[in-house]
Amino acid sequence: MLFWHVDNFEDTHRRLLAMGATEYEPITPREQGFVTATVVDPFGNVLGIMHNPHYLACSLPAAPFRDHRRAVSTLLTANT
Repeated sequence: MLFWHVDNFEDTHRRLLAMGATEYEPITPREQGFVTATVVDPFGNVLGIMHNPHYLACSLPAAPFRDHRRAVSTLLTANT
């Protein structure tokens, strides 16, 4: 199952339901602020959404790389 990270979890979940999705797995708090839910879209596809307050902190380098494009470019060229 693939889960998409969203910044505004509750609003995204409500919007998916309003657009015709049906709940597959309800909003489920995990640990340390991590929360997931899955819905089935009108075509039968299962879509997972998640919010993890630590996600961006773990996936991007710390300061001074505030601009993610600069951070990615630096990471890609660091080993050349």
